[in-house]
Amino acid sequence: MSTINALAEGVPISEVSRWLGHKSITTTVDLYGHLVPEASGRARDALDKAFAGLRMCPRSPLTAAVVQVRSMWGGRVGL
Repeated sequence: MSTINALAEGVPISEVSRWLGHKSITTTVDLYGHLVPEASGRARDALDKAFAGLRMCPRSPLTAAVVQVRSMWGGRVGL
């Protein structure tokens, strides 16, 4: 199975990295990360789910972190 096919079929990039013998997953992500753009969507969805219904103090460091993540990912990830 080729790298491109494996990633298209949903094989985790960490597993593909191991198959390719890369010393670091960073190498694999640098070379093939553009082939799995849905990973960002899945990450956003997971964070949205994790923060759904969560009420935080406006001055909390956690609130500031969530606001920063929201700005990086286009306003998604709820408070």
